[in-house]
Amino acid sequence: MMKIKASHSAAVVLVFFALFIPRAIYAADKDCLAWHPDGAQVTGTLIDEGKLPNQYWMLHLEKPVCVSGLVDKKTDFAEYDVRKMQVLLNRNQYAPYSRFLNRKVVVKGILYPAHMPHHLTNVLLAIVEEMKHIEDHK
Repeated sequence: MMKIKASHSAAVVLVFFALFIPRAIYAADKDCLAWHPDGAQVTGTLIDEGKLPNQYWMLHLEKPVCVSGLVDKKTDFAEYDVRKMQVLLNRNQYAPYSRFLNRKVVVKGILYPAHMPHHLTNVLLAIVEEMKHIEDHK
């Protein structure tokens, strides 16, 4: 019978916790937000992290979330411990929504998984339907 060194056992335990505990934080995927077309409402601070002409905004979430479910008719995909989402706006939304930069906001939109090189987070918040300052939302 082989003896396993204590340091090896500790490493195995650490790897186990690193891989499986983030998923355990969410009791079940039913607690997760859904990919499109269901839409989602998330709360966080809106930050402009880009420089023109490569302007991009990020929503730093108030608390981590998970996103799961069918991305398309065949692909079931999940993201856990999401703390930041890239916000994809159309050209006409930047000016009116700029008043929300560096403020806590509630955003309603549709979640998509990243699929292009210019997508900077694994979860994208797109087709923004509504954005409100947190004080206005109450």
